[in-house]
Amino acid sequence: MTETRSFSIPVAVSVFVVVVIWLGAGLFFANGMPGFSGVVPGFSEDIPDDSDADVSIAEVGDTVSVHYTGTLDDGTIFDTSRESVARENDIYNPARVYSPLEFTLGSGQMIPGFDRAVRGITPGETKTVTIPPEEAYGSETVEEEIERRFLEDVIVQTVPRSRFTDTVTQSVPLSQLPDGSSLSVGDTIDLPSDISATVVSIDDVSATLEIENTANPFRGQELAVGLAGEFQGNPVRITAIEEDDITLEIENRASPFFGQTLAVGLTGQTTEGESVTIVSLDDETARIQMPNTHELAGESLTFEIELVAITDDVSQDSADISPSSSPDANGDD
Repeated sequence: MTETRSFSIPVAVSVFVVVVIWLGAGLFFANGMPGFSGVVPGFSEDIPDDSDADVSIAEVGDTVSVHYTGTLDDGTIFDTSRESVARENDIYNPARVYSPLEFTLGSGQMIPGFDRAVRGITPGETKTVTIPPEEAYGSETVEEEIERRFLEDVIVQTVPRSRFTDTVTQSVPLSQLPDGSSLSVGDTIDLPSDISATVVSIDDVSATLEIENTANPFRGQELAVGLAGEFQGNPVRITAIEEDDITLEIENRASPFFGQTLAVGLTGQTTEGESVTIVSLDDETARIQMPNTHELAGESLTFEIELVAITDDVSQDSADISPSSSPDANGDD
């Protein structure tokens, strides 16, 4: 759903892997003019009724706008696109613009059950549908299968040696830099996360920056076997150096099971305090179970949906592409 909608957070599962950054340096985003039929005076033949010939039907790839009201099993209205309904049910948000929700069918912007409910209806038509948890925000717990090694106390990983330079050189469009139009060679720019960069060259459209590689745990030191550092609270040590690669031994303190022997039934906590349980385990993989923290997890949701308009058509190829902004959106295949 769009950013102005409530309950738009897609369900996702966090995988507990030490993320080595230096390796790569709302809600759920009829009918046509009557035709003429009958018998023409003086004729015995019926004239075919073609009243539906030009009626649009919502289908995958269409961009549609809908009004909706969402209700829980106990009758509580938890979200709506209609201001009057929001005010009547004490869920009015003055910071929100109440208007029809626009999205593209089949794009993965909406929860699957909502997306499917809109397909096949026509502008002006109203439909009521109840969506089970698995077609909405999922059950109260979620499971994910990951590589077992990411739960071990120590991870061994080989990465390109080039990732351990003290600085990184990168060309950046001037439009993406603060005061880009007034920059000069030698200027220093403050970037997010307390990183600074120096302008080493500039042209009409871009600037080449030399950026401090603060993510490098060995910054300012000569690389050597046995050299130790720390990244995000996890000790890191070089165990081998090749011409192009470096092998690291990483103490995986981010694992919710750090310091414990992995076993089925073992429960730990993430760094955010969420409970995690191992439900199956073999030599290569582990399946972990976590609470689904979405506020509507485990709920069946009933929606009254009115298709206001079909505003655009896009190609089927485009409709099949899941939005990058949601690597795990609850889209429909």
